[in-house]
Amino acid sequence: MRGFLATTVMLGCLALVLPGRSAAQETEHEAAHHLAVFIGGATETKRDKAKDLDIAVGVDYEYRLTPMWGVGGMVEYTGGETERNIVALALVNWHPWRDLRIVVGPGIEFPEGHENEFVFRIGAGWEFPVGGAFSLTPEFNADFLKEGKITYVYGVAVGIGF
Repeated sequence: MRGFLATTVMLGCLALVLPGRSAAQETEHEAAHHLAVFIGGATETKRDKAKDLDIAVGVDYEYRLTPMWGVGGMVEYTGGETERNIVALALVNWHPWRDLRIVVGPGIEFPEGHENEFVFRIGAGWEFPVGGAFSLTPEFNADFLKEGKITYVYGVAVGIGF
């Protein structure tokens, strides 16, 4: 687990030193579709108790309606020794400034051995262009569930625009 988290942190730090888009690139027409693979970790909290889950992996897709707005979805797996969940989300993506991406949207969590739950995600990431159509995006998301349960999901997404 420590090695996995160390790798995630190192990838996030690498993304911080990669150049962002210039103001001229911001005004250019971008790819309408973006597909990314996410890898990271998750921490679940409930009534002031925190529990680390070992891994979070997922796939997300965004269709850019305008340079500032996009819609899409994500399927994500979070798991540990005692708990495994799959979350499916419908997301609205807002790109208010440069490479900042803010996501919000509803979804359903499918916990192993438990009843399905409604979830609402709020998150943010910074998209670093890497070699043309590719991007590297450190992300942090919070999934809100019933009874005050919150799952924090953090990691790095590697994507391609087309």
